[in-house]
Amino acid sequence: MTNKQHALVGNILATLSFLMTAYTTLSLNLNSADTVVSSAFTVGIFIGLSFNFILHVLTWIAYVRIGKTGDKGWKIFLLVIAIIWILGAVFGILGGFIMGVGGIELLGALSQLVGSIFLIIAFALKPQNIAISNG
Repeated sequence: MTNKQHALVGNILATLSFLMTAYTTLSLNLNSADTVVSSAFTVGIFIGLSFNFILHVLTWIAYVRIGKTGDKGWKIFLLVIAIIWILGAVFGILGGFIMGVGGIELLGALSQLVGSIFLIIAFALKPQNIAISNG
């Protein structure tokens, strides 16, 4: 697989993780009575989800830019984001096991972990120049 293919798999898995996180956050947390009372908590949830959405848009832009001239900065961006997301995924998995949650929360954290690993592999791989020979 090329580094662009690794970045594609990583982006797909990370985006699925974000969708699972957004679903559980909006469906479970915003239905509680505490959320209705605490408007600061609700605003914090929407700010966090908006920031995470912007990061995912930037990772898709980085994916499009990989393989073109000047892609080094975008690959470094993917590396930094992948490291941050790995830390979040590890804490999400550990917190999930400690709190006894399962299902979509753990699946989202595992998806984020695997997606981040693919993004790091996309950074680590050297681009391959494939020569086409007319045989």
